[in-house]
Amino acid sequence: MKVYAYPLDANGLVAGARKTLVDFGKENGCDGMRVDAGGNLYLAVRSLARPGILVVDPAGKELAFIPTGPTNQTGLFEDWKGIPSNVEFGTGDDANVLYVTIDKGLYRIRLKTRGFHPHLAGK
Repeated sequence: MKVYAYPLDANGLVAGARKTLVDFGKENGCDGMRVDAGGNLYLAVRSLARPGILVVDPAGKELAFIPTGPTNQTGLFEDWKGIPSNVEFGTGDDANVLYVTIDKGLYRIRLKTRGFHPHLAGK
């Protein structure tokens, strides 16, 4: 799986070639993703080799990794532990909180950055 970025024109339409930001190779890639106010991407990585939240900048450089489960897991689906499925930033006073769904739980992580919500950008 790969995560791509596309340049957009003033109307929000694709205006150029795609760029590979993250290449997970043969591993499971990410499921949910969100963007912070600085344009950094937060990916819920479902890889059995390295499950967690991967943070990359707009050029695809890894900035941080928050592990959510043991590395190099094997076995059946029922045996997997700490596999994240989605991420979301809070709003208002909680805009610096990243919510993460992992296995059957919901977790929150306070960050030094704020999430970006396009529908709230002008408010």
